[in-house]
Amino acid sequence: MEANTTQKKILVPWGLTMMSETAFEFAVNISKGCDCGITIGKVVKSENLISEALQDLEEVSLSLEKKYSVKPNVVVDTGNILKKFSEIAVEHNCSLIIKHTSLVTGMDKILGGKTIKIVAGSQVPYIIVQNSPKNPTIQKIVLPIDYTKESKEKMNWFSFLNRNFKLHPFVYLISPQTTDDRKMRFIKNNLLFAKNILDDKGILFEHHTIESKVDFADGFVEFANKVSADIIIIMLPKDFGFSNVLFGSKEQDIIVNKHEIPVMCINPRDDLTLTGWK
Repeated sequence: MEANTTQKKILVPWGLTMMSETAFEFAVNISKGCDCGITIGKVVKSENLISEALQDLEEVSLSLEKKYSVKPNVVVDTGNILKKFSEIAVEHNCSLIIKHTSLVTGMDKILGGKTIKIVAGSQVPYIIVQNSPKNPTIQKIVLPIDYTKESKEKMNWFSFLNRNFKLHPFVYLISPQTTDDRKMRFIKNNLLFAKNILDDKGILFEHHTIESKVDFADGFVEFANKVSADIIIIMLPKDFGFSNVLFGSKEQDIIVNKHEIPVMCINPRDDLTLTGWK
């Protein structure tokens, strides 16, 4: 699967400056190691608001250039904010979206926070951040590997990101314990697939297991905190739908985890051509 020769870009949805800038910092750090640009984007309610929003973003862009020595492109569009950023990313050849979020509490936790609604179904991977990056580069990645076939697709996405954004991290493969022989066969198969990919690319890794008495998601989040991971990569379930979003989900708890570890969210795809795959 080879990337297009055109320059890859990172999209940062822009809202409140203080919060959005944490996502921009993360984008700047990733862009330093590769030939990729950054675009900041805003979605407005109607077309008569586009001109003013563009002017505001141009001023933001100049301010960011002074502070980070990186001048982002700007884009403003109308549409449903829950889906529009994914569409903007595809239209502007962005292979990654980095968005800030806050801890979900109260009724938002029961009804599902806005971030999980935006991420669900996106054709382009999201990295969700809660705070400024702790390190200038992504050095440690936690990759949960379970019995589902999506674990293999997650590894293909990891390969894509590693190649295009030149991450070169240390990877922690995390799998759950189980007494189910069938699930264990699938887990071993997925782990072998993951290890072969990492070996082939010369990426150092370790494999760790979460005890069956511990919830798997809680376990790998706590592990990520223990090793000071820079990011966790998760794959949303293929059947992730309205009920998951409406009533909250384990994925939501991972995304807004209490340790504020950035989380990359990938949706299963039947077709990867829109992000430059072949």
